[in-house]
Amino acid sequence: MTAWWNSLTGIEQVFALMAIPATLLLLIQTVLLIFGLGGDHGADLEADHSALDPAGHDISFDQADHDVSTDHDHDNTNSYDHGLRIFTVRGFVAFFSVFGWCGLACLQGDINISLSVLISFIAGLASMVIIALLLRAALGLQSSGTLSMANAVGKSASVYMRVPADRAGRGKVNLIVQGSYIEADALTDEKTDLLPNHQVTVIGLASPNTLLVAKKIHNS
Repeated sequence: MTAWWNSLTGIEQVFALMAIPATLLLLIQTVLLIFGLGGDHGADLEADHSALDPAGHDISFDQADHDVSTDHDHDNTNSYDHGLRIFTVRGFVAFFSVFGWCGLACLQGDINISLSVLISFIAGLASMVIIALLLRAALGLQSSGTLSMANAVGKSASVYMRVPADRAGRGKVNLIVQGSYIEADALTDEKTDLLPNHQVTVIGLASPNTLLVAKKIHNS
């Protein structure tokens, strides 16, 4: 390993320094997802503003008493669920992994630095788009009829994107429904925010594709 590293030029070592850690992170993310533990843990860079009114409250249910709604007329929720979310932690990890290895391969193939950077950048962007497409396809299961979100009620979930208190905005949770590991939008009536890694219980549906969650009570 040391001999290989010393054989690299300075610019090749820069590409390798980006590729190796990113690849390790990508492998860790994949393993965690396989075992149902993965998630971006609140670090996704996209924010859900499409379903919020100017006061920051979700408009898909009654603000007066926070009644749970089962109205199916809110197309904005579905449009968000199926949006192409490129700028996520998974996307950036894939970008640096592909960018680094592609750049290293180009340089060792005697391609000049400028062209190597350009090719690597395009390849990295392509990997981000592919990751986003795969995530959108996975989320599409939630409303395709194959996966019924109603089956999530009563199940335990793990918060990975902060769920604001008093339904002030959407967060995200990870859970297993019908044998599939999914990520889902979530709201809560709790008076304090539900933070990443907290265990919660799904107590209902706030909308067809949004879960209503509460703090998990641990029996002593």
